[in-house]
Parts: sequence; C-alpha cells; structure tokens
Amino acid sequence: MRTREDSRGLAPERKGKERKGKEEVNPFSKCPAFAGPFERFWAAYPKRRNKDEAIQAFLKIRPDDQLMAVMLAAIERAMTRDDWRKEGGQFIPYPATWLNKGAWKDEEMFPVKRNGSGNKQEALEASNREIASRWVPPELRDSDAKH
Repeated sequence: MRTREDSRGLAPERKGKERKGKEEVNPFSKCPAFAGPFERFWAAYPKRRNKDEAIQAFLKIRPDDQLMAVMLAAIERAMTRDDWRKEGGQFIPYPATWLNKGAWKDEEMFPVKRNGSGNKQEALEASNREIASRWVPPELRDSDAKH
C-alpha cells in the first residue's frame, strides 16, 4: 500500500485515535455490581476472546443471580456438546456473540421434558428454574470440597 507524500517527500502523520494521557476506563464504573458476575462468566467460558465486547454484551443483559446460574449451567452443558469440542473448540462462539444471541436459552442446551400441557416454552422455563435452584457458585463449591 502506497502512502501519499507531501511536497517534502514525507508521509503525512497518521490521523487516528491517540491514547496519550488518557486513562483506561473501567467498564464497570457505572455498574460495579456486575464486575464479579462477569468475572465468573469469563472464567467459565472456554473461549476467552474480545473481552471488551463481552463486557459490553454482559452489561446489556445485566443478569440477576438466577439468570447467572442458568447461563453458567448452559456453558457447562455446551462444553460437552460435540460442536463445541470438535477441532479443538474451533466452533465455540466468541463470548460476546454467545451473550448477544442469548444462547443460554437454546433448547439443545437443556434436557427439556415436556410437561403435561405439551408447552415447550413452559417446559424450558421449568428446566431453567430447576437448574438455577441447584446451582452453587464456584467459590462455594471449592470450599465445600475442602471440608
């Protein structure tokens, strides 16, 4: 790629975003309560790429404890699926993509048993509630295992 030169034969200075003198902005400064949950998500997700984009997607969702439990359980289940395991995890979506698409809601993530009414959505929600009720944060799991 050729660059234009000025009359003195010098390439023009690059115009772009300069970071001189700017401090890195904490993405959780407006929502500090979500820093810990995001770090739990980030630690659980097998493909750690584009963290800044993942943070932005996470902050759009703002999951409560129950949704966090469902999301983390969905990640654990997804890691056992063939499409996430084949070719060294090549087909695992980036975390921001997974979050933006609401992939924790995907039916194949959960063994959905149809209830008597045959309502698939109702059965999926019941499955999610059951998973959330059994979920224990990793920090508590580790302390239980030591005792």
